[in-house]
Amino acid sequence: MRVSPDDVTIVMQGSVVDNKGIDRSIITNIRKVKQHFPRCQIIISTWKMKFACNVQFSKLARYLDVAYLLNEDPGLISKIENGIKYASNINRMIVSSLCGIRLVKTPFVIKMRTDSYFTSDAILDLLERYIVNDRFKREVGYSIFNHRVLNYNLFSRNARGYLPYLFHPGDILLCGYKDDVMSIFDVDLADASIFETSKHGYFYTIMNYVPEQYIWVKCIDKRKRLKVFHGNCQRNNKLTIESEMYYINNFIPCDSSDIAFCWRKHKSHYHNKGRYSVYDYSDWMRLYNKSIRGLSTPVDRKFMIKKMVTFFMMGFFYIRSNLLSIPFVKRIALKIFNKRG
Repeated sequence: MRVSPDDVTIVMQGSVVDNKGIDRSIITNIRKVKQHFPRCQIIISTWKMKFACNVQFSKLARYLDVAYLLNEDPGLISKIENGIKYASNINRMIVSSLCGIRLVKTPFVIKMRTDSYFTSDAILDLLERYIVNDRFKREVGYSIFNHRVLNYNLFSRNARGYLPYLFHPGDILLCGYKDDVMSIFDVDLADASIFETSKHGYFYTIMNYVPEQYIWVKCIDKRKRLKVFHGNCQRNNKLTIESEMYYINNFIPCDSSDIAFCWRKHKSHYHNKGRYSVYDYSDWMRLYNKSIRGLSTPVDRKFMIKKMVTFFMMGFFYIRSNLLSIPFVKRIALKIFNKRG
């Protein structure tokens, strides 16, 4: 089956304003997406704003020929414990993503953020090749969606890497059949219980569920009526295997060069960290061959480099985890983390 651009809607979710009014960089992003996907409908799913900004953005949306949706802002989730403040935008992501996708009338949807853009329409070829004409086997017991979903791999954490978050697909960009992508965000809103410090050797986190984990675990819970993961306080080999099985049966990772995608915040706020902590397509194939086909994949240079980096980074994170057990250090780290937003 061929994928026509007319059958794809792009949902750009997130803020369109800054402290000066309409964020011009967001308008530039919308223009770039429109340039490369002229036949796709574009929906901007954002928040209610001041009257003057609303009027200005309404004019810009008409000029750019894009639809838009102004959602009620659910706000931050926050918690103060021992003088340390924790905060997360997770509910804003859930609301803007879900409400935007619900408006889609086409069979396929690309969910992305307003602070990102494309440099070509290459993702349409991958949608056709890997999702519509998917020839990879799936295990029914681990299949949550009707079809796999393309997953921008930036934060699709490798469960055996040096940031070994379980049940952690990336949430920056997802592409697939509308109902499948929508089900990821069709979950209850989170509350402050997502904040809970956990430490296991070199692994340390202040959240029982980070946003990517929360939406995926809650999606699985809702579709299978099964509690698969109780949070980062849990960690064992069985859960690691379960995390891998749910990932390879429901997602296919693709990197920025595969889909001609740019999210500048990774460089400006995260300093391009975590390159070797996420799944790439070769990791996915290795897991697929082992877990579903019962085959081994030859070790290559890329695999060995990743293993070496992981080994050294585990040592670094072991030291970091112990330092973060010190309240003063933890407080400074949280201030830096919260600036990422």
